[in-house]
Amino acid sequence: MAEYKITIIKLQDKKIIDCFIKISKNLGFTDSKCNIQLPVGINYDINLSDDNQLKKIQHIIDSAAILTDEIRLSLNNGSFNISVFRGGARNQQKSPIYDELAFNFSDQNQNKILNDTKLFILKTINDDLNPFNPDRQLSGALTPEQEALQAIHQETLNRLEQLNEKLIQETQNFRERLDKEYADKSSKLNEAHDKQRTNLENEYADKKQELEAEKNSLEELRKSLDDRSNTHARRKIRTDILEEVKNRTEKFSLTDGTVKLRTPITVSMIILISILGLGAIQASYEFYQKLGQAESYIIYIISARLFAFTFGAVGSLIYFIRWLNRWFEQHAQAEFQLRQFRLDIERASWIVETTLEWNDAKGTTIPDKLLESLSKNLFNDSSQPPEPIAHPADQLASALLGSAASIKLKAGESEIDINPNKLNKPVDNKKPNS
Repeated sequence: MAEYKITIIKLQDKKIIDCFIKISKNLGFTDSKCNIQLPVGINYDINLSDDNQLKKIQHIIDSAAILTDEIRLSLNNGSFNISVFRGGARNQQKSPIYDELAFNFSDQNQNKILNDTKLFILKTINDDLNPFNPDRQLSGALTPEQEALQAIHQETLNRLEQLNEKLIQETQNFRERLDKEYADKSSKLNEAHDKQRTNLENEYADKKQELEAEKNSLEELRKSLDDRSNTHARRKIRTDILEEVKNRTEKFSLTDGTVKLRTPITVSMIILISILGLGAIQASYEFYQKLGQAESYIIYIISARLFAFTFGAVGSLIYFIRWLNRWFEQHAQAEFQLRQFRLDIERASWIVETTLEWNDAKGTTIPDKLLESLSKNLFNDSSQPPEPIAHPADQLASALLGSAASIKLKAGESEIDINPNKLNKPVDNKKPNS
């Protein structure tokens, strides 16, 4: 195998490993092997294409120090090897300033790497690892270390000059690219602006024509409405109103929103009646179990619970039935009012027609008495609002309080005297005159 060596400035482990990873991924080698040797016998063999194996040396990559003794990259089944020896080769005196990088490659046809691939590897190493020639130094009475430092210094200056030229060229290219992009975007924006302006002008012209046409049609409609007689227009309005009332009468129903408003109340009443009914059943069961076995005060307590639950369940059921019946009554009353409104429309139209015919025939207005008698109770809602629904417990309390002259409540040593007649009197909020 052929061998080629170069000298590089001593760099951190991270720089060298990143360079090897870059070479492996850009060339697409899936069998790239990297051997990393550290002092005290630590050795790593990893595949640079496998991210999971790279995690094994993550502490080396993240470190800013120089921990390795040797880093070797094997490509194309070992036909091309790159080795970095810290301080120089093994059989040489170690240098504290620079490292040695060696290329070992095979020229056999079956394992030969293309020249383009070799050129890419050399370029990548030259860009990332900063190789230099240690023999390139000024003559004079300098020690070997000073000569090496001088060579590094000269190589660094050369690289800075190359980097400066590269930055200037990249800046120029970037500026030219920006100018070109700006010119292209300006041209596109101007074209889009001109196109949008043309479209808006055309749209404005079309809208203006539509507006003129609509204005002409409205003017013709106004003239046609003015030409129609008042009688014909009035009869048309009457027909439309009657048709609308007829449609509402045939399909008289509440909206879904109004119907849904009853759902929470219905569910609440069913739950309340169920709870009270279950309480009454439980109290009945306890009453029959304790009857004849428990003391009398326990029987009284259970009897009171049974009465309370039974009264509450029956009262709530009666109240719920009354509430549903009141809902149906209001629904029927609204339907009746709608039908009455239809009859009133017919009657009002007949009165108007009669009044106009009277004016045309007699030449005078119809007498007020006659008009009043004809329009009596017209559009007059004679129905009475439904009485509020009272719970049986409220009715019982009202009956007891209404028939009692006074009620005395005793709590401990205090006594409260309630007079129902005085409770019904309005309170005078006026302050006495001073």
